[in-house]
Amino acid sequence: MPATTPAHFTSFADPRPAPPAMAPRPAVVAPFGAPFGAVSLRYLARSPIVVRGPVSGIEYRFSAAQPVQRVARADREALLRTGHFSVHD
Repeated sequence: MPATTPAHFTSFADPRPAPPAMAPRPAVVAPFGAPFGAVSLRYLARSPIVVRGPVSGIEYRFSAAQPVQRVARADREALLRTGHFSVHD
């Protein structure tokens, strides 16, 4: 029996364009106007860390290369209570 070929080909590929690739999120440059204000904290460990301010919701990225960051004054006490930060003057 001879092989048959379909009259048309079916593709399972999605015809829609692929969504854009997710770029890494850059460190947030915090909007330190009212009502937050800003203070500088020093990260005391060496491993990179990303923390979200519990009051402001701002994401902060600390590392051995960038241990000092400006953070919203509203987040200061909660971050200091972790023991991983100190006030930087």
